[in-house]
Amino acid sequence: MDMQIKPIIISSSDDMLDDIEHHFKVVAGPGAGKTRWLSNHIRNVLSNSARLNKCRNIACITYTNVGVETIISRQGDSIDNVEVSTIHSFLYKHVVKPYIFLIKDEFGLDPGKIDGHDELVPSGGFVYQWKKKTNQTKTLTDDTEVIKALCALCWQFNGNEELELKLRDVWRGKAGKYNIKKNSYMTYKEMWWEKSRLHHDDVLFFSHTLLKRYPDVLRVLRGKFPYFYVDEFQDTNPIQTKIIEMLSEKETIVGVIGDKAQSIYGFQGAEVRQFEEFDLPGMKNYQIKNNHRSTEEILTVLNNIRVDITQKSPDGKRGEQPLILICPPLTAYKKVREIACNDNVCTLSYANITSNEMKSEYAGIGKDDLFIKLIIADSTDRGKIISATIKGIEYARQNKFKDAIKEVKKICKFKDEFEKQKTAIKIIHVMLNKYKSYMNGNLYDFYDVLKETGLITMTRINTSRASKVKSFYDDTAYKEIALWVRYNDDDSLHRTVHKSKGDEFESVLLIVKGNRKLSFKEESALSFLLNPDLNNEDHRVYYVALSRAKKNLFINVPELSAQGIEKVESIGFDVLDLREES
Repeated sequence: MDMQIKPIIISSSDDMLDDIEHHFKVVAGPGAGKTRWLSNHIRNVLSNSARLNKCRNIACITYTNVGVETIISRQGDSIDNVEVSTIHSFLYKHVVKPYIFLIKDEFGLDPGKIDGHDELVPSGGFVYQWKKKTNQTKTLTDDTEVIKALCALCWQFNGNEELELKLRDVWRGKAGKYNIKKNSYMTYKEMWWEKSRLHHDDVLFFSHTLLKRYPDVLRVLRGKFPYFYVDEFQDTNPIQTKIIEMLSEKETIVGVIGDKAQSIYGFQGAEVRQFEEFDLPGMKNYQIKNNHRSTEEILTVLNNIRVDITQKSPDGKRGEQPLILICPPLTAYKKVREIACNDNVCTLSYANITSNEMKSEYAGIGKDDLFIKLIIADSTDRGKIISATIKGIEYARQNKFKDAIKEVKKICKFKDEFEKQKTAIKIIHVMLNKYKSYMNGNLYDFYDVLKETGLITMTRINTSRASKVKSFYDDTAYKEIALWVRYNDDDSLHRTVHKSKGDEFESVLLIVKGNRKLSFKEESALSFLLNPDLNNEDHRVYYVALSRAKKNLFINVPELSAQGIEKVESIGFDVLDLREES
């Protein structure tokens, strides 16, 4: 192993490596220009490598589609011989799709019917069939907890470096009074595979299995990609890292770029130490200093949170003091738009439902995922139809038409793909036009409007007073359930922090709330500012949020004591109390 201790300093994102034929790791804080450096490095390799041709390309992997689009846009005309994608898309295209036939019999797969990968949420009926198949119908009675547990299943390495199904959070293994049988996890997966449905995590599992068992698959992949670069490497999980290490053993040059303080995907298996400890034979370490994005006032806040590096603005950018607003989120948003003169204010939230509340300007009151409640209350095909249609409509309202069509196609029964797509588009179009007729109503109103279109067949809801299904539909507001829609990619001005990775904004409003089931407690909620600890993932999430701001930084809290105000003012914030105006 290379015994280099101190990293080589890259003073500018325009500084290029003279030697392109060695593994490297680049450490760079927020705003340092690491993505720009990577784009420039790719151009450098395109110009100077003798190992590229029509069949041999540079692979550039990043964690989000926002990151993919950013890198593609920065490459400009220099995009030939470069394939930019997320790790899941890359592995599905180059490993799973062409080679899954090799293991189809072992895992009960039909390669011809597999079409992509998805976030899989089981219906009430699916859960019942799984419980019946695994003899757990009498013990597992809390289907809400069961579904949450099944959705938390993931592939992890055991002590023998073999992949097995585990729960990300061990405590989820108990649903009600009883534990879920561990040997039933695989049955759950096999039931999806019988339907030719793959979860995102399955792409990693099958890719690792194929590359490990079939050396020729690995050899072909190395041959196609003599250079393999990974942006935001701190967000990779152990399976992804192992695959990258396998590629690096021969022929392929691996380069990784990242920042341990921006590792925020622990819930998907990413580990900070993966980036810190990642090393390859002959690897050289580099560091890009400074921050070209934010003003000195914002950097004062960031440097207070982080002790391992101190960033400066090389251009000496100055701006207003960061501001904390004490009031409800929608009041804060209105005020900061006034302050920033409507200058591209982006709201960032920890929770998906909060970002949706900001999109719709509607404050929800629910505490549990209403889509899970829907598929439990109405476990028939009707529940699936209602769920998919709502998601499709809300995707379309955010201009995510590809996602909208994909979601609604799931409920179209035609065998012909063209007919499926045509019907899905028609359902979305008609229901968008009728949006005002149900948006302020309940779920039954939505069901009524959808049924009246005649575009899809649904069984009637029993309208008797004893009907639990009817009660759920009557008691659930359309606006409430719409808040629980999750967007695969979000390029709106109201996002979760995780969806903002790789992006930057003139003005950022970070919304800090208490846990949805607990009241706001300033000591814990603002600990990322007052007692920062970047070993704590929540603190890293908020650090990422704050570091997206270029010119104006705002934080919104529902309340703050006199002592709390004094503390935040001492670390570089102004405070504006708008509680009386709310």
